[in-house]
Amino acid sequence: WSAPVDTGLIAAQSSHNLLCTSRGLLVLTHNPSAPPLRTPLTMRVSADEGRTWGPPLTIAQVTPPAPDDPVWGRQVSYPSVAELPDGTLVVVWADLVLSNDHQSGVIRAARVQLDESAHPEHQESTQSN
Repeated sequence: WSAPVDTGLIAAQSSHNLLCTSRGLLVLTHNPSAPPLRTPLTMRVSADEGRTWGPPLTIAQVTPPAPDDPVWGRQVSYPSVAELPDGTLVVVWADLVLSNDHQSGVIRAARVQLDESAHPEHQESTQSN
C-alpha cells in the first residue's frame, strides 16, 4: 500500500465507485458535493493511475429540497459501474426521495462510452422500478 494522498476532489457522505477499465483507465463515479448533499452524480477518468482526473461528466442530478419542502432528501447515489465487452461502461445508481412519511427510490442506469482521449460521453439512461 502507498500512503494516502489528498486528491482535492470533494465527496459526499456516500459510497463511490472506482473501476479500472480494460484500457487501464481509472473511472471514478461519485457525488462531488459537500455533505449532506448527494447530487450530482458524476464520472471522472484518470489516465495516470489517479494522479490527475479529467473533467466531470454529470450522469444524474436532482434538485435539493427547499427549506419548506416536506421532502427532506433527494439524492442520486450509491453508484456501481461495469465494463461491457465492447468497452461501454454501464453505471447504475439509486435515485431516492426521502421524507418523514415516504421513502422511495428507483434504480437507474446509463451507458457511457470513453472516447479516444478517455473523455466519458453519456449515451442513454434507463429506469427500473
